[in-house]
Amino acid sequence: MNKINFSIANDLADVRLLGLCIRSVSSFGFIPEQCAEIELAVVEAVNNVIEHAYSDLEKAIVKVIYTLFEDKAVIEVIDYGQAMQPGVLVESGQEFSFDIENLYALPESGMGLMLIKNCMSEVRYSSADSCNRLILTKLRQ
Repeated sequence: MNKINFSIANDLADVRLLGLCIRSVSSFGFIPEQCAEIELAVVEAVNNVIEHAYSDLEKAIVKVIYTLFEDKAVIEVIDYGQAMQPGVLVESGQEFSFDIENLYALPESGMGLMLIKNCMSEVRYSSADSCNRLILTKLRQ
């Protein structure tokens, strides 16, 4: 098991650099397509934290703990902002519903959790004592 911790301010401009770090770490055990999926899921998760959990806060920190096991990666995205409403993760399906012929009709929000769920093997969420954790697991193929 190998573990690395990341910590960034709640600034969307910093998320891209975090994504590149996540992709790089993922390359030590995952094929390029899986690395891209992991990067996308983590970027979406951190964007959600900044845009929703920390929407009322000027300064805050998002923590990301990446643990690489022999058979999987487990990534925890941790924040101390507003918790996700109960049931939101479960209710965000895994299929997109839009007209591919009319890309102007794409919804402007609500797709992040679906992307995360489609990219990862398992997604769990917990909130306790003002600490929110989104736990993303990716199994090696």
